[in-house]
Amino acid sequence: MEKWVQHLHKGVEAAKRGDLDTAETHYRESLRLNPTNTDALLNLSGIYYFRGNLDRALEFAEQCITVDPARPQAHFQCGEVRHAMGDLSGAVSDFDAGLRLHPNDLEAILSRGFTLSKLGNTTAALASYEQAMRLAPRDPRPYHNRGLLRGDAMDADGAISDFSVAINCDPGYAEAYLGRGYSLRMKGAKLEALADFRAFLHYNGSRPHKSLELVQRWIQEMESEILEIALPAPISDLIEDLHYKSRTQDAYISFLKAFRNAEVGVIALGVPPAVVGGFTATPEHPTALGSSTDNAGHEVVLAFADPDAFVQNFGARFNAKMSGEAVLETVVHNRGCYGLRVNSAKAEISIVIDRHAVVSLLDTGKAAPASAQRPWWKFW
Repeated sequence: MEKWVQHLHKGVEAAKRGDLDTAETHYRESLRLNPTNTDALLNLSGIYYFRGNLDRALEFAEQCITVDPARPQAHFQCGEVRHAMGDLSGAVSDFDAGLRLHPNDLEAILSRGFTLSKLGNTTAALASYEQAMRLAPRDPRPYHNRGLLRGDAMDADGAISDFSVAINCDPGYAEAYLGRGYSLRMKGAKLEALADFRAFLHYNGSRPHKSLELVQRWIQEMESEILEIALPAPISDLIEDLHYKSRTQDAYISFLKAFRNAEVGVIALGVPPAVVGGFTATPEHPTALGSSTDNAGHEVVLAFADPDAFVQNFGARFNAKMSGEAVLETVVHNRGCYGLRVNSAKAEISIVIDRHAVVSLLDTGKAAPASAQRPWWKFW
């Protein structure tokens, strides 16, 4: 292996360790031994970009283009640096030059769209985001970015729809909860906005964020406004009754029938893009819902009774709503699933409905009779 290659590899390893000074030393030695080494030029540009020395970062990126004008990454790097320097028009030109060489580079397309949106060229920015959606339909970023544009255009419903799709693509994508929460707040949907802001704080974690203090203030304001609101929770009332009072077959059947006709919260996984709410399941395409295990280790689907009341009392632990009947059908179509756990919105209690009861309810419209061998439900 040639020495310039050895130094390049040592530089990469040092950069992975976070030792940028050692990485720079190796990249510079690699470049001295091979002045046409474009990898070293790009990596040096990246180091200076990270350090905030944008002039030097641009210098190395432009030198890479001089050595190899056909290397798209060099044009993309120039675009990122120019964007950071505030030269947005120059950044778009660099992204365009790189995309002529590599038309389907997702990161460059997203960066181009974001830069165009900052320039106020909404139409071209939307076109970039829609191109990104076609290339990567499960990537949440283009939906999130289009949601921001729709929000700026006062299209709150369109923005909420895009942010919801982004969350369906990645339930842990903090920025989408922030965007949707802001749009919901503008519409006056305080409970839903509060749930999204709490979710944003949860998924953002300890990372710094420019909107962190503002979101915390909004949460305090909305909590004080809705603290005294007591939302109805009919399914949770039935769960409570079963737990503490009427442990009878009739009470259980009443609960199952009410659940079947109610809307509940679920953790929806892998749903198709642009589908928000109203999920259904078929034997060929079972909907994937978040699950846990019961005390015996059986997998059970999670459902959250009375979702608005649940959010108010416990925060957002689900990312979608679904009809109770659709949840029951999902349990049936996922053959490895033992049953369903329904969490109360009023207290930290839940009921597990086993698969036998679910199948019987869907087949006959009423719950299976109790038996000594198979309990109708379990308490947690």
